[in-house]
Amino acid sequence: MSRAQCIVHREKEILMVNHRHEGEEWWCLPGGRIEVDERPEQAALRELWEECRVRGTVIRQHLSLLLHLMINITHI
Repeated sequence: MSRAQCIVHREKEILMVNHRHEGEEWWCLPGGRIEVDERPEQAALRELWEECRVRGTVIRQHLSLLLHLMINITHI
């Protein structure tokens, strides 16, 4: 699954989103899945609106990272 995230800052503050699920709680940057036929910049702005009700403008793309993980689990 491809994901896009936003780094939103104002002066010395960075916008973070608080998530809660099944008794766990964590903070992260606004973002989420890139939908089919959606560019990463579009996904980042959509997720920013869905999670924070904030409209933004992409100033620059900081990082594109493609990561493949292969995990082998062996039961003994």
